[in-house]
Amino acid sequence: KIHYQVKGLIENGHDVRLCYYGLAENGHRCRYIDDSLLKDYGTGRIAALRQRMDYSCIYNYCIKENIEFVYARSFMNANPFLVRFFMQLKRHSEQLNGTVTLINMNQDVKEVFRISGFHHIFNI
Repeated sequence: KIHYQVKGLIENGHDVRLCYYGLAENGHRCRYIDDSLLKDYGTGRIAALRQRMDYSCIYNYCIKENIEFVYARSFMNANPFLVRFFMQLKRHSEQLNGTVTLINMNQDVKEVFRISGFHHIFNI
């Protein structure tokens, strides 16, 4: 499904870079952007945790590359670390008079945002 969405965005004139994580041939847990290594977390349990918790490499990439639009396909996997990533993007965006809007969120995630008060921080 994501490849169709990427294709549609490209066909509509957007600069699209696909970020994902996976295992490298050497067994290292890595984060990639368009098949280029962004971060190698190594191996083992600590690497697995860091891969799930560390979004700083993506944030730094977005700032360095002046990324203006971030589309996260599955926010249903929301966790405190991913929410922190979006809060960092929001702060940076506000410094540039921009905004961060979260759309098409799963109803359960919306409810968690409402209960936790994040709905006051983000445009949803």
